[in-house]
Amino acid sequence: MATKVRLWQVKGEELIPIEKKMADEKRKEPDDLEKWIKKTPEILGHNLLLIGEQITTKGGPLDFLAVDDSGSTVIIELKRDLIPRVALSQSIDYASDIADWDYNKLNAKCQVFTEKDLKDYIKENFPIEGITWEDISINQSQKILLVGAFISEKLERMLSWLSDNYEVLINAICITYGKTESGDEVIAATAIIPEEIEKEHSDKKTRKIWKISLEDHYNRLHPPYDKNLKQMVEQFDIEPTNLSGSGFHLVNGNKKIIVSTYIKSKLEFQFSKANKTDVESLLKRFEISFEIKDKSDNQSYKEPNPTPSIDYKQEYGSFEDMKKICREWLELS
Repeated sequence: MATKVRLWQVKGEELIPIEKKMADEKRKEPDDLEKWIKKTPEILGHNLLLIGEQITTKGGPLDFLAVDDSGSTVIIELKRDLIPRVALSQSIDYASDIADWDYNKLNAKCQVFTEKDLKDYIKENFPIEGITWEDISINQSQKILLVGAFISEKLERMLSWLSDNYEVLINAICITYGKTESGDEVIAATAIIPEEIEKEHSDKKTRKIWKISLEDHYNRLHPPYDKNLKQMVEQFDIEPTNLSGSGFHLVNGNKKIIVSTYIKSKLEFQFSKANKTDVESLLKRFEISFEIKDKSDNQSYKEPNPTPSIDYKQEYGSFEDMKKICREWLELS
């Protein structure tokens, strides 16, 4: 039996069923439901910021992309009537692509949709005293939200199983449209997985954007980057500071490297208070040929003093060379 929310109008001492559907009133999912969600995204849940619509992914077009107050990206797929089982596989396909998106790509989507930088948009809507942008982790995990008029018992069972047994961050919202006898249009929304259970799973899976440990950084990285980074920190014998959702600092005297770990398949090393020629000279001295970026991934081109950085991936070269550069920059003996 499908889960469906029914609406009733209170008229005197009687309850009058509201039976009209969106299609009966020539309401359409692309034209109306998307418009309502854009104007009032709270219908899908609190602490949700829409940052894009009709997003192109490797799996196809995604209806809406959002972020929540844990820094997770939220994949939102809309269906006007029944949410079919295929919507689940579609959304997993979208999520598996977006999981690898860096800040710049998410920021570009946000700028098109909101005309604001993503970091400003988040800080504006999730104000937390004493928190800086370096404390914010974006896209450390992904959530899936399926939206439609009703959901089949089979799909509901699948969602509950994924949530309960594997703590997959997934839910479905049943949105019911109705029109009263007086002509008023009403909308009701019901989550398949109760909010308190969803929050419990979310708290286990993610951390709030301002709390993270050193082990969290190692654990989030794909091999061999997890072991590479842990070995580097232990060999340098420096206590990392400024642990945040996006990375941490390695500091020795007035020298500092900011290590970014928010993309699981690479490491980024930012050379603080340096210009690009400083880092180029260091590479030339050791005859190492890593590419130097003008700025880090989470910096805007508008910032007056961009931080030069190096991305490390296994195919780019030896991690021993990367350690050598970092050791020299930090002036470690």
